[in-house]
Amino acid sequence: MKRLLLTLFAVGVVSLSPTSGGGGELTKALAPGAAKIPADEPTLRRGKYLVESVLSCGNCHSPRTPDNSVIPGRELSGGRTYDTPAFYVTPGNLTSDPETGLGAWTAEDVKQALTRGVRPNGLPLAPMMRTAFFKPLTEEDLEAWRRRILS
Repeated sequence: MKRLLLTLFAVGVVSLSPTSGGGGELTKALAPGAAKIPADEPTLRRGKYLVESVLSCGNCHSPRTPDNSVIPGRELSGGRTYDTPAFYVTPGNLTSDPETGLGAWTAEDVKQALTRGVRPNGLPLAPMMRTAFFKPLTEEDLEAWRRRILS
């Protein structure tokens, strides 16, 4: 397990975009009344560890200032646009907002997105989303990730 987590960490950038087009429109912060789910403390700690350390979700999914600092209060609400010869994408909103984030996604939706690169609507995620690195995650890890995002 340690080797798997170190490999995931070493890989670096991962991206999850919940919109059909990669979505620059998904940059608003968590909306009032957004879906929240309770989670026990160990699960939240594990989810926080995965989101903030091993998987480094905020590297792509958090908007930044010109000096590359995360904009306070906007963590995981959608990142900057990547315009490369291979693809053009804006990482999506990973907050629990049910309209622009992952708040309406089921546990199965999250699993399919992270491990197969498929959105709930059946469309593929952006090419920079490295789903192969999520395939070895256990069901417990996927649930911890989801609960951290939706807590």
